Amino acid sequence: MLGQEGGLRDFQWRLTGPTVDPDRSYGATVLAYSDYSDFSLDPQYMELTLTPDGPLIDGTAGKTITSMGDLVEDVAAGRHTYSARYVDPGEPARDLEIRVRDTGDYAGDGNGRLEQISTTGQQLELQVRSIGGG
Repeated sequence: MLGQEGGLRDFQWRLTGPTVDPDRSYGATVLAYSDYSDFSLDPQYMELTLTPDGPLIDGTAGKTITSMGDLVEDVAAGRHTYSARYVDPGEPARDLEIRVRDTGDYAGDGNGRLEQISTTGQQLELQVRSIGGG
């Protein structure tokens, strides 16, 4: 094809899934930290829920993600509402307060945008505590 005729592209915008490096993904990482004053929370029992707040960066609707632990990997780029619960086996699940790490007030849920941390990755850092803590 000649330059003046234009070009063909097979462009796919991948928001999640593995890259050519099997240890990496296209999606972002969300990390949750316990509040500095709340040592009673074991990270393995944190349940994080991320719900797209409007369309993802590519215009699609996205899906709600619920994950156990303090790390959620491969989150599609876009704005998300987040919340957290503490699910300790043998105990009733309880809601946690949450915020963007070291920013603003704690609440039952919040809204945050993924931050670009390198040329190849995005991240959102959250902070959780027991209700009424700190």
